[in-house]
Amino acid sequence: MIQYGSNHANLVLIGQALGKTNQLLDSSIGNDKDKITFKYTDKQLQRDGYTYKIYYAEDGSSLASLAASAIGSVINGEDAVHAINQSWLINYATQNSFPAYDSLADALKANNQYDSSADGNVVSDYTQNFFVVYTPVQQEKQNFYIISDNDPYRRDPITKQFALPETTQDADKSGTDYFKIQGGK
Repeated sequence: MIQYGSNHANLVLIGQALGKTNQLLDSSIGNDKDKITFKYTDKQLQRDGYTYKIYYAEDGSSLASLAASAIGSVINGEDAVHAINQSWLINYATQNSFPAYDSLADALKANNQYDSSADGNVVSDYTQNFFVVYTPVQQEKQNFYIISDNDPYRRDPITKQFALPETTQDADKSGTDYFKIQGGK
């Protein structure tokens, strides 16, 4: 929904973690020096298996100008949101020293007022943009070992080679993944 007024701020998802790729989550409106608020909170932004950062485009870049930088052509309206990809945004943010915050609350605490720019009526022209970028949590693989201290194959010299290892160290030395099963936490 586009709201009309002199100052606007966008909360924009870049990437995918809320079911759809790249979307305008919220757009708020206010006057110079009013406090910026969004309908989303950090609790609503949290997703299992992901961490997120909030990047604030403090150079006054509009979505349209960022999209033009990303793909080399001008796009207006909400289509500008879809033109920006996650790796490009992170690279651009790093090169242009956009601050990255661990929470929306931190981003809004540091950038809590509307600027004095008159933004116009099109969402892609708004110059205060907060970008939500999700990253999957890296999970360590766990190893599960199949071992036996009383495998009957171990008793016979002919079948001993087919016996299950007695310890996890023996399983590691076996040189095969047959006795080791990998899984995630």
